[in-house]
Amino acid sequence: ILTCCLPDGSPNRLCDELGRGYMSLLGDLITFPDGVCLRSKLSHGETDYECLPRSISDAQLGLLFTLLYRYDKYKLDKYGQSLLDYINNYKVHYHPITIARNQILQCIIEFKQMPDRSTLTEEEETETIDFPIQLTDFWQSFITPNKLSLFNNISLETIDTLLNEDNINLINRYCTCKLTTTGYNEQSLIIIIRQICTQLHLIFVNIDTFIKTRGQAYHSKQLRSNQRSNFERFINIYNNFRQTVLFMCHLNASIIFSLDNIRCIDLKYSSLLMKLLRIWLTFAENTVTLSNITRNRWDEIAALCLTSIEKSTKSILKL
Repeated sequence: ILTCCLPDGSPNRLCDELGRGYMSLLGDLITFPDGVCLRSKLSHGETDYECLPRSISDAQLGLLFTLLYRYDKYKLDKYGQSLLDYINNYKVHYHPITIARNQILQCIIEFKQMPDRSTLTEEEETETIDFPIQLTDFWQSFITPNKLSLFNNISLETIDTLLNEDNINLINRYCTCKLTTTGYNEQSLIIIIRQICTQLHLIFVNIDTFIKTRGQAYHSKQLRSNQRSNFERFINIYNNFRQTVLFMCHLNASIIFSLDNIRCIDLKYSSLLMKLLRIWLTFAENTVTLSNITRNRWDEIAALCLTSIEKSTKSILKL
C-alpha cells in the first residue's frame, strides 16, 4: 500500500488518489523508523493497542473518518470538512529528511541564543571577514540562477529560506524502484547531517556553560591569571567560531534544499559534499571534547578550524 510502485513496475495510483497529506500521516504511523512504527511493533508483540498514546489512537481514527467522509455521497458537515482539511495539509514529522531539517532549525535557535562578542568584553566589536570556504562555482553547476543567491550568502536569513521551502516530495522517496544505481546515497548524507547537528547541540551547551561559569567572574576580576588568559583566548576566537558554526548550518541547509538536484548530477558532486560533511563532522566531534568545561582548549579549536578549512578547500579545488 505504501510503496510508490507495484510489483510489475506500474505506479501505485493510491498515492495520487489519497494525496500527500494522507500518505504522510500513514508514513508517520507505520513506516518511518523514527516514528510510531505501528506495523512492526504490533506484529512483533512490542506493544498493543491498550498501550498506545491517545494521540496515536486519535490519528488512526481520523484516517478512518477521513476516508468515510471523502467517499461519502452526502454533503460534508463542518467537522468532516475540518478533518479533511487537516489530513490534506498534514506535514510529515518522522521522515529522516524532516528530522534533519528540524535539527538544523534547532541549531539555529541555539545559535541565536549565543551572546554577541561585545557582551563578553569591554572592547569594541571587531568586524568579521567572510568565511574563507567558497562554493559558488560548485553550486552554480546545477542550481538555477534565481536560487543561487541562497547558496552564496551565508546568513541566518538564507538558512531560514532554504529550510522552509517545501520543494521536495518526501512520500515514498526511498522506494526501491526510485533508487539510483550510480552509487549516490542520499540517506548517508542525511545521517551525517543529523550527526553534525547532534554535535553542534553539545557544543552550544559547552559554550553556554563556559560563559556562565567564567564570564561574570571575568568582568568582576575574580579569575586567576591563567583562567583570565584562557577566557581572553575564547573571546579572540569567538566571532570566527560563530561564523564557522553558521557555515556548517548553511552547508547542511543547502544540501537539504538541493537533494533533488544532487541525485540527478554527476556522482563526483555528491562525493564532494560527503567529504565536506565528514571533515566538519570530525571538527564538531573534536570541538565537543575540546570545549568541555574541563578542557577549554580554545587555541586548539582555532587550529582545528583552520585545518578543516584547508582540507575543505583542497577537496573543492580537486573537483
